[in-house]
Amino acid sequence: AAYLELALRRGAALASLDAELCRAARAEGVTVLSG
Repeated sequence: AAYLELALRRGAALASLDAELCRAARAEGVTVLSG
């Protein structure tokens, strides 16, 4: 949740392999970089 909050505040993309975190990030409109 902290990484998602930081991405939201900074307007940055999020890089993660955590499926739930990626899902939540996309739901909030954050660009997700996943492998």
